[in-house]
Amino acid sequence: FRLNLFENPFSDTTLISEIGSEQHRNVAREAVRESLVLLKNENVTLPLSKKTEKIVVVGEHADNAGLQSGGWTIWWQGIGESYEGSTTILDGIKKIARGEVIYDIDGSQNIEADVAIVVVGETPYAEFMGDIKGDSSQYQLTLSPEHQKYIDNYIGKADKLVVILISGRALVITEQLEESDAFVAAWLPGSEGDGIAQVLFGDYNFSGKLPHTWPKSKSDYDGKYGPNFWADIEPLFELGFGLTY
Repeated sequence: FRLNLFENPFSDTTLISEIGSEQHRNVAREAVRESLVLLKNENVTLPLSKKTEKIVVVGEHADNAGLQSGGWTIWWQGIGESYEGSTTILDGIKKIARGEVIYDIDGSQNIEADVAIVVVGETPYAEFMGDIKGDSSQYQLTLSPEHQKYIDNYIGKADKLVVILISGRALVITEQLEESDAFVAAWLPGSEGDGIAQVLFGDYNFSGKLPHTWPKSKSDYDGKYGPNFWADIEPLFELGFGLTY
C-alpha cells in the first residue's frame, strides 16, 4: 500500500529501452567487484601486473557468460552459453593484460606461463534442481574431478597459480586452496565478468566478505545445520572473512 502498488500494479513499459544501458552495466560491474572474496593471496600473488608477459586462462567457465550467471537469469535454470551484451572473465583479462593471453578451455594444453588463471565452478541451477543428494547427484560438495584436474595440470607450469571459483554456494576446496597461490570466491558475477579482471589486475581492491562460514571437509555437513556459525564446527574460514591487497 505504501508503494501504491494497488493503484499502479504494472511496470512502466517506457523504461524497457533502458534495460542493459551502460549506466546499468556500470552498477552491475561495481556489484561484481565488491562481492568478490579473496580467500588466499600467498606471496602477494595478486594484484597481477598488467605487463605480465604470458598468461594462460583455463576452464570453460572463463569464457561463458551463461555459466557465470547461474540460475534465475536468462532462463529459470540458467543457460550454458554466452548471451548478447555480456562480457566474460576472459574478455576482461584480454582487455587489461598487455602481454600474451592464451585460452585453454579444458586444461589439457599444459602451457607454461608466468601466470595461470584457472576458473572452476558449478553449472547453473535453481531451486531443487541444484540439490546435493548424494553420490548419484549431478552436484556434489566438492569440485568435479574434471575441474580438480584443471588445477592439478597447471601446478608447476606457471610461476603463479590463481584459482577463481564460480558457484552459488561454498564448496569444499581445502586441497585446491593449498595447491594455489591465490584463490578467489567469485560467486555468480552475471553479465559483467570483466569486473573480476579489474580486481585481479589491481584497478580495484578486494572488499567482499564471506556471508557464511566456509567448510573444510565433507564431514562438516554431517550435522543438521552443516558448518554454520552457530554449530560446533571449526570452519576453514569464519563468517566475515575476506582479504584485501
